[in-house]
Amino acid sequence: MPHFFISSKDVNNNRIAISDRENYNHIAKSLRIRKGEKLLLIDENKIQYETVVENVTSSEVVVRIENSYKSFRSLDFGLYLAQSPLRSDAQSFVVEKAAELGVKGIYPVRTDNCALGDEVIKKKIDK
Repeated sequence: MPHFFISSKDVNNNRIAISDRENYNHIAKSLRIRKGEKLLLIDENKIQYETVVENVTSSEVVVRIENSYKSFRSLDFGLYLAQSPLRSDAQSFVVEKAAELGVKGIYPVRTDNCALGDEVIKKKIDK
């Protein structure tokens, strides 16, 4: 069953309208989800929703909540990322996605081919 992150503000009267572009495109266009198929959704409050698709339009996917409960899912092991510092917002993006995946720590690694100077790297470590 496909899993997706949603916003709790999308939940309304035992229904969830998925209209944000990224999730909509993945569900409706890539997976080609149809009425009656099931999705597993989780919000920022760690509430997990078992749902059934009721309608797919050109702008949103509407699902009915069959069951909801607090999710206690976590990795059974400690996951750490060793990564060479990146320029601009790429580093922030990597940190964000690593946190979403459950990484417990990020270790900056200076490599021979690192394009950043020592002063820039020290500033990024503090962030």
